[in-house]
This record gives sequence, C-alpha cells and structure tokens, in this order.
Amino acid sequence: QSPETNCGFSGNPSTINQWKELVFVTAVLTAVALILWWRFLPLPHGDLPFYTEPAYLLAKFGTLAGPGSQYVDLTYQRGFYNYPPGHYLLLAGWIKLFGLSPDSLLAYTHLIHTGILVLLYALLRFRYGCSRLISSLAILSIFAKMPHGRPDLPACLLSIAAWIALPREKNWPRITLSGCLAGATLLVSPGFGVGIIATLFFLMLVNRDAPFRDRALRVTVWGGIAGLFFACITAIVLWEQHSWLLAYWQFRTSMLVRGTQVNQLPQFMLYVYLVGILPFALVAVLPA
Repeated sequence: QSPETNCGFSGNPSTINQWKELVFVTAVLTAVALILWWRFLPLPHGDLPFYTEPAYLLAKFGTLAGPGSQYVDLTYQRGFYNYPPGHYLLLAGWIKLFGLSPDSLLAYTHLIHTGILVLLYALLRFRYGCSRLISSLAILSIFAKMPHGRPDLPACLLSIAAWIALPREKNWPRITLSGCLAGATLLVSPGFGVGIIATLFFLMLVNRDAPFRDRALRVTVWGGIAGLFFACITAIVLWEQHSWLLAYWQFRTSMLVRGTQVNQLPQFMLYVYLVGILPFALVAVLPA
C-alpha cells in the first residue's frame, strides 16, 4: 500500500470495507460520547461560558457583544472581536436550533470532540495507510487531551476536514471544498488557520505526481478560495455589526496579550517531553 492513498470513496469492495470500518469507529466513539454526556461529563473548559455569551446574543438579538465580560475589556459591551467570528457563528447556529442549556452546550462540545476523532482516524487510516492499531492509539492518545468548550476545537475539526478533502489529483470540486474548509478554519482560529494553510500549501507543492506548473496552479486556486471565503464571511459579519474599527482594535489587543502569554519557555517537564521523548516515540511508531 502506498504511503499516501486517495480519500475519494467509490463503490469497489475495498472502499466498502473502509466505509464499514469508519462506521464502526464512529459508532464506538458516539456511544462513549453519549455515555459521558448522560453522566454530564467532562466538565467543560472555562472558555465555554466566556465565549457562549456573544454567541447567545448573536443568536437571540443578532448582536455580537459580550457585556458580561466587561471586567476583561469595557469595549466588549459594544462588540466582541478578540477572535474572528467563525466560532460565534457556529455556536450561535447551534443555540438557535437546540436552545441554551447545559445539556445543549455539552452536546455541542461532544459533537465537535467526536468529529475530530473520527476524521483523524480516517486521515491516518485511509489517507496515509496507517494500521488499525496505530490509528486507534493516535485517537486514544488525544481523547482526554482536548478540553471541551475551547474555541480552537471547531478549528481543529475543520482543519482535518480540509486535509481529508484535499485530493492528490486535479479535482477542482474537492480543491474548492478543501479551500473553503481551510478558510473556515482561519475564520474560527487564526492559529489553526495559518497552520493548516501552511501545511497543505507545502503538501501540494511537494506532490510530485503532477508537473510543477499544475501544482502551482492548484496552490494558487486553493489559497485564493480560502482567502476569499475568509474575507467574504468576515466582511459580511462586520458590515452587519458596524464595528470595523472596534474589531481591529479588539483583535489586535487580544493578539498582543496572547503573544505575551505564548512567547515564553514551556515548563521543564513539558520541554523534556517535547524534545527528549516525543521525537524518539515518533521514530519508533511511524515506521509501523
């Protein structure tokens, strides 16, 4: 089996078996998520209530604001733009459909969490030909590491979906879909958006199954679609909210604060794990 296989699904027996395997994995993960949701577990991350307020106001009144968070920034009474609007649009849509309640919000986080695990399994197993054991260990290793309620988790889901949708061959509908998903990722989280755009940009350029001119064309079209999707949705939201300047200053302030928090050395044990343990583990696992 080639190191990277195409994720297009057809009607041949091997593809039918892939679908059966993916349905089984989805059923198992869904059952676990339903049991946890029934027991009201796990306790969501503190970001969930913080970012739910603007989403609720957007769903209820059409206004993206966070007056309850004014202890952080007084300008949140007039608007809420420390992130791009993607997360609030997704959560507002969920609240609009299923209402605002602890059960509803926990179900939303479980849906995102389960979707990430299913898509990651599909990416490793069917795109890169990893064994069932390696694919299962991969999703098991991150099962408890993703804090429910973080706004970055929907971005993680969209970024993996963009990766799966991206074809190796020239398939313009899938390239368009992948570009839109990459733009949606950037719309939810700048960090994940830049990360997936840079990753897929590199993968398309190093794909030697096509001449360089074709690869450059795909990269250009794909990147243009991602940027256009991001720009159009952001422009529509800001036009409806009448807060272009406020959005700029709030986002700039938030990024400066976040940069100060992130640009520091990690804790010693985390540093040892990332530098001294993880690389050797990857060297041992990837050949399998």
